Amino acid sequence: MGRTVTEEDVARFAELSGDHHRLHVDAAFAAGTRYGRPIAHGLLTAALASGLLYAGGVITDDVDALVEVKLQFLAPVVPGDELADETHLVESRPTRNGGRLERYESLLSTGGERPVLRAEWLLLRREPEGA
Repeated sequence: MGRTVTEEDVARFAELSGDHHRLHVDAAFAAGTRYGRPIAHGLLTAALASGLLYAGGVITDDVDALVEVKLQFLAPVVPGDELADETHLVESRPTRNGGRLERYESLLSTGGERPVLRAEWLLLRREPEGA
């Protein structure tokens, strides 16, 4: 499961979020930074990680809420990077209201090699029907 980041993704996220920092949208400005080119917004990277959780079946229709997320940005993401996600369940416990809290840990990387984002996701799930 993967997702390639495009220049259009970065531009659209800048429009949607209102974050037009020149590091993301101005190639001439970004060329003079430590990165040498525009980089994706950190929150765009996190949003793409969330989409990969959905595509990978971690987030399903029985998820009622994303309760908490902890993010650690490890390296920049640039247009053209192919993001790959490795996620595993860390903990699952019942709630007082008949649901369950599940904690997942993800490592998002470029092509499965260079880690770019470590995330911890806490999801609230409904109790399955008929359980």
